[in-house]
Amino acid sequence: MTAETGTKRRGISPGVVLLGLLLLFAAVVGGLWFAYQKMVAYERRAALHLPAGTRLAARIDLEQVVLFEPFRKNLFPVLRHQLASSANDDGVAELERTTGVELAMDLREVVFAVPQQKLGWLLIVGGLFPDDGLAAGLGQLLQSRGITDCSMDGPRLTCSKSGLFIQQADDAALLIAPSPQLIDAAMAPTTEYQRIGLGIDDAAGFAMDGAWVRDAASALSSPLLARFTPGMQSLQQFGTVTGQVELGSESTLHVQLRPLPGGSLHPLAEDFRKLLDGVGRMLALVGHTDVAGERTLLAAAQISPGPDGRIDIVSPWSRQDMDRAAASLADALAAWARGLAQEPASH
Repeated sequence: MTAETGTKRRGISPGVVLLGLLLLFAAVVGGLWFAYQKMVAYERRAALHLPAGTRLAARIDLEQVVLFEPFRKNLFPVLRHQLASSANDDGVAELERTTGVELAMDLREVVFAVPQQKLGWLLIVGGLFPDDGLAAGLGQLLQSRGITDCSMDGPRLTCSKSGLFIQQADDAALLIAPSPQLIDAAMAPTTEYQRIGLGIDDAAGFAMDGAWVRDAASALSSPLLARFTPGMQSLQQFGTVTGQVELGSESTLHVQLRPLPGGSLHPLAEDFRKLLDGVGRMLALVGHTDVAGERTLLAAAQISPGPDGRIDIVSPWSRQDMDRAAASLADALAAWARGLAQEPASH
């Protein structure tokens, strides 16, 4: 037997093979996680820019809503039409080129707010946006669409005649408002969304400060309206009003009426039922045409006492009425966009 044949050949240890496979797996998983964090993952942050004293806020999670057929069918055509400069240009490619934002992938949430100050409204758009340059890109797009009164003032896009101001916050959220003071108030993150109870995980939701509700109740408490809405005075007990939309084949609207601290709305449940019935009768009396199935929502609402003195209202929202709501929203957005484009010419 020779030394060569007598020597046993040693193969690679199974432990080494296993370690190598584990390292390869870790590298692949790490790479996928990094790509997910950079290209897909999004931390909801639009609601963090509600200014102090916000009276009303509504939020839409586009990651969820975009998959819902009534909104996809009604809103997408309006968006493409408003971006288009001609019949042969859908405008989306130009928007993506000037802003660096890919609509289908990057746009994630929209928050609309009404502040306490008499400064109008605030629109907050969140998504996987570049840290800066978005306002300037939108300015180029508006310029190409005939809105010529816009110019950059530092990081802020100012459209003087249109009364429109656009700026990105430090976390890349896009702020749009008719007042520079409101943009300033919304730049820094706040916890205002928690105070008024706006959810950030729902497909769609809203929150209303009770002070606004109580003010509205005082303004509407006339003898004439009392005939149709006998429960109007119950609104004086509101602390906050919150709501969420649960999307599905048969969607559902959930509303929570919360009392002032230490109070309870339970004794007023019957008043709220009368209030909803009265509003429904008033809408019928004036010949109101539903824009979102509101009369059906009022009639089908189920009212029950909830924890901490609150009252819960649950109402089914049919696919037909959701489709009508999406179409009405699309019409409103189209009308707003047309007015914005025509505004400079009227000055």
